[in-house]
Amino acid sequence: MVRDVTRQNSILDVILTNDPNTVYDVSVCTPIGRSDHCRVNVTVVLELDSLDSTLNIVHNTSHTTRKCYRWSGADYDGMANQLANYDWSHVYCKLNS
Repeated sequence: MVRDVTRQNSILDVILTNDPNTVYDVSVCTPIGRSDHCRVNVTVVLELDSLDSTLNIVHNTSHTTRKCYRWSGADYDGMANQLANYDWSHVYCKLNS
């Protein structure tokens, strides 16, 4: 989805999605502030019903409840390890075909 370089001569900033039909207008722009990575702008179009179920939003007459994640308690080392050990070759093969 990101086809232009985002840092030096490499594409390091990517967009991960399980539904590529919802992602439009991907563009690489100038960095913000002193960042050495370019900014990636994207438009994501979701259906409201789909978004509600993804965010676990329950509508009723008195109030709306939503799930809130505690990002400060996330296992970032575990996520980095999972991504580093993932076999990405099939993803890149699809991009080149």
